[in-house]
Amino acid sequence: MKGFVRKRQALLSSPIYQSRASAATILVTTIPEAYMYEDVLFRIFNQFPGGVRYIWINRNLKDLPEKAEKRAKLMEILEATECKLIKTAMKIETKRRKKLHKEMSSEIIEETITNNEQHTIHNYIPEKKRPTMRTGSVPVFSSLCFGKKVDTIRYCKETISKINTEIEMAKATLHNYTPINSAFIQFNKQIAAHMAVQSVLASIPLAMTPCY
Repeated sequence: MKGFVRKRQALLSSPIYQSRASAATILVTTIPEAYMYEDVLFRIFNQFPGGVRYIWINRNLKDLPEKAEKRAKLMEILEATECKLIKTAMKIETKRRKKLHKEMSSEIIEETITNNEQHTIHNYIPEKKRPTMRTGSVPVFSSLCFGKKVDTIRYCKETISKINTEIEMAKATLHNYTPINSAFIQFNKQIAAHMAVQSVLASIPLAMTPCY
């Protein structure tokens, strides 16, 4: 036990650990509704050594996490599709150059390649052969050819752009989301976080406890 305590103390006092934001951050739960304001929480916790750096009140974000998850999935699909498309275009270009080497002299080949350097992906992949996907509100049905068939790259880019706008608008109006009875408090000093966790923070029984 003594060995564990020594190692724990060494970890908590190490510069690497102390430099982490998590070392000076606590989670306060069961906060009374009357205390669910940043200025109120600031007055309570700013009494500890070093004071408070940031306060994050947890809120019911409704469908915002789902939008972020959908965006992440679309980004994965977009990245995989574009990589596959680029590989296909490179194979086509490699075959084209090999064919040129067989049919033309080196000078003509260089001139031809230089003239074609401005080619885009559309020059290699016809519109009809571009990757497609099916969309729908029910993913299972969409994958079974029940959804609308769309161009994968265009759909992903347009949808990601739309979701980005929605998320940015939501971030700008976070105060409109209903707060839940918990908050993260980051202190300027690690000792303040340890003291806050072990303190009685409210006069209401069982309020603002436990803290982590």
